[in-house]
Amino acid sequence: MNFQIRKHRKRNIMAVCKRFLICATCIPLHLALTAQDFAVPKNRIPVKYSDFMAYVLTYEGKVKTSSLQNECTYYWIKAKQIHSSKGGYEGDLLHGEYTALYRNDALKEKGTYNKGLKVGEWKEWHLNGELKLISHYKKGFARGTFIYYNESGKIVRREYYKSGKLHGRQHVYNDTAETVLRYKRGKLITPKNERLRPERPPREKTKHRKKNTSNVTSDEKNNDAAKEEEKSSHGKSKLKSKDEPKAANGKETKEPATDKETKDKNAKGKKDRHAPTNTKEGNN
Repeated sequence: MNFQIRKHRKRNIMAVCKRFLICATCIPLHLALTAQDFAVPKNRIPVKYSDFMAYVLTYEGKVKTSSLQNECTYYWIKAKQIHSSKGGYEGDLLHGEYTALYRNDALKEKGTYNKGLKVGEWKEWHLNGELKLISHYKKGFARGTFIYYNESGKIVRREYYKSGKLHGRQHVYNDTAETVLRYKRGKLITPKNERLRPERPPREKTKHRKKNTSNVTSDEKNNDAAKEEEKSSHGKSKLKSKDEPKAANGKETKEPATDKETKDKNAKGKKDRHAPTNTKEGNN
């Protein structure tokens, strides 16, 4: 019995020691990880403005100028002032979390930078704590849905961006109605029925005046009558020419001869053959 009791005690002591070792190693690690979340990094820089306070982080390394894109906007800090420029920078690039607070310590804006470029989801708030804007960025370009709110928390506008330009439908909400506009690569697309056409000057209406027959002289009347006669005669000649048959070569075709005429021609031909011919030798 004593031997069994001793074994049982040893097992309990070993279990307690294991638990103590696990706690001694895990608790400090947990405290260190939680402290990193709440601790202020060494390179966090406060930037003061007239109505809010911003806290930014900077990138310790340097980015080559050859890798910079001319179309992207880079955010950097110099002399405790945040600047932005396209295709370049002069100072320390913002990198990491960005937070801005109002004077009453309420959130104003929050987002993340990656080597001076906006990435991921960004949020803005009104002074009363209501959301103002939810936006999305990818490699410095606006990409995704942008939702705008008013001070009461209602959605005012909803739109979509692609490579930094409006693309797709834009919904604008009012108290009474909703308007929908369509964009394609930053350009507004107007429907076919509403496309504006260039205005043309109105045409002047010309009134056809009737001729005063009272002022027409007798010579003019005679000329008009002669013109009408020429037109009528010309028309009749055209009709006659159509009625007359023509050959394929354009020459007029003759009517076929009757039986009597053919007999007379044959008789004359026979007489001419039997008649004596006067030669020079007979005369001599």
